[in-house]
Amino acid sequence: MLEVREALLIRMAALAADRMINAELRALKQIYKDQVEVCADEDIEHIARLDQEFHDCIYRAARSPILYETEQYTRSALDNQRTNILTLGIRRAQSLAEHAQIVAALEARDPHLAAVRAKTHMRCSTAKIRKLMRDRMGRSSDSQRLE
Repeated sequence: MLEVREALLIRMAALAADRMINAELRALKQIYKDQVEVCADEDIEHIARLDQEFHDCIYRAARSPILYETEQYTRSALDNQRTNILTLGIRRAQSLAEHAQIVAALEARDPHLAAVRAKTHMRCSTAKIRKLMRDRMGRSSDSQRLE
């Protein structure tokens, strides 16, 4: 499922670079500014909500209803809010830097660059999610062995 999520953002970022209107780009830039302002905040749920708004803005700008529906399904299947809260607590600054690169690519209206930046972002995020999942499974196995 993580691979599907990755492929969707990459494709949707490329489409958004071609299809995003100026108002959507301004909205995305505002969301990014809001993310920067709350980066040091300890309210991880607020940070996760802004992260989701950032991604939703790109998904909507791609103007692909079938991809958007598929993304919504993968988000629910992965329990995206909980996953975001876990990973953003650890990789907040890195995620923010990756978002800045995505915004720049979209602003340049460069589909290839937007896809490359989205791929980098998703690969880093996915790697952290997998590590967290392995660590949790390892701790769970260790506690079961101790019982």
